Amino acid sequence: MVFCSAFTGAGAPTEAKSTIPPKSLDAHIMKFTDLHGNYVVTFGPDANYTFTSSRENEKPETRTGVYKWRVTGARTAVLDLGEDEVYTLTFNSPTQATGRVKGDVRAYKFSFEKKS
Repeated sequence: MVFCSAFTGAGAPTEAKSTIPPKSLDAHIMKFTDLHGNYVVTFGPDANYTFTSSRENEKPETRTGVYKWRVTGARTAVLDLGEDEVYTLTFNSPTQATGRVKGDVRAYKFSFEKKS
């Protein structure tokens, strides 16, 4: 887990005052890709989401559910889509993160954007 702190002139650590991950995923879109396809998660009100996977030579598959979002540090957050599908994310910027899916050793790159 990565923690971020700032230092005062006296050298004493202080808590970071802002976080990079969004405080809420409402009205956001998360995208990522792996060797099998492209994935888009659209987050709506009341913690609802739509997950769409597009794989080569297959019809896109869509599922819906309720998610849990928890900011765990200045750069880190955890996204739980239910049924043991948990993403641990480290944000490099407000729109880019790297992370892992529970039970998968591969690291993924995620992009986030606010729906217009």
